Amino acid sequence: MLNYKTRVLNELEFYFKSRSMKILLISVILSMSLSFNFLNAQKRVFKEVSLDFDKKIKLSDFEIFRPNLLSTNSSGDLVFFDYIRFQIVSYNSSDSGFKFIGEGKGRGPKEFNMIMDLKIDEKGIITLADRDKNKIVRWNIEGRYIGEYKTNEKFIQPSRVAICGNSDSVYILSSQYSPNGIIHYLSLNNEFSTKSFLKIDSPDKRLPYYTDGELDCDEDHNFYYANRYVNSIKKYDSNSNIIFDIPVYGFEKNEKIMENKGRMFTPAEGVRRASGDIYKLENNLFVGFSDHKYSKLKLIDIYDPISGEYKFSIDVPFLFKEFAISDRNIFFINEESNGEIFLQIYNFDKKRL
Repeated sequence: MLNYKTRVLNELEFYFKSRSMKILLISVILSMSLSFNFLNAQKRVFKEVSLDFDKKIKLSDFEIFRPNLLSTNSSGDLVFFDYIRFQIVSYNSSDSGFKFIGEGKGRGPKEFNMIMDLKIDEKGIITLADRDKNKIVRWNIEGRYIGEYKTNEKFIQPSRVAICGNSDSVYILSSQYSPNGIIHYLSLNNEFSTKSFLKIDSPDKRLPYYTDGELDCDEDHNFYYANRYVNSIKKYDSNSNIIFDIPVYGFEKNEKIMENKGRMFTPAEGVRRASGDIYKLENNLFVGFSDHKYSKLKLIDIYDPISGEYKFSIDVPFLFKEFAISDRNIFFINEESNGEIFLQIYNFDKKRL
């Protein structure tokens, strides 16, 4: 009898162990399946858009050594800023020539003190954010000085700027936090007319390590904002209402962005850049993707500008510092391993997007 009971107990124990193992195995399989499906859901879709090589220009041949802030409009007018000459540089595609605009570094009306951003609009007007002057500065692509604009808000230090279509309205990202928010909307026809939004509760997260990013504005005055290190791409309507706040596709957020070293704040060790330049062009929102601790970009991701849904990516065959997109061209600034910096121009057919 004892042997029989022991055998029954052993069989029951084996049954429940087997059942538990089956349940465990099923759970593991389901978990693996869910993980696999999640990875599939996050897998990038690369669309062939026929990037046709046009030109590769070594900028040192034109005594241009620190080009930044690449910007273009739909017709292909191209400008950027050179931090050695401290001048605006415009590029003429018909003769591959460069023109230098402005009178260099200084605090005078036609001089630049600390340019943090520039954009060119459809009329060929170049708008610059001069942080240390606390002003928005304007020139045209022909080299004519238009003027400087200062707000009556003492906390606004223009760091990034976005132009709204053909209008004189701009959005400004300030490097100094204002009690009214970090983003400011200005009408340059009435330079003292401002509207501010995007308030931040945490004092630490008001610093540029958290707020810096790239901006764009469309013809309906919708505002697009891709954070540099924070895993976020935002869209606001013309009344400052949030439309979407989405994570950067395929980016694992930085656990730590900023470190406090004594009295100084520095980027956290190993912090990766999330996004680069952002452009709304017709039915697509183009955003540079980095995931690189040295801030270089490696892909261009395309999102739906209405919903924020990821659509597909353009695989660029080299790492690049910046890009700008017109109706016919994509322009890149990239630095090669020998330190030479190039302007590279590709043709593309936007109908294939």
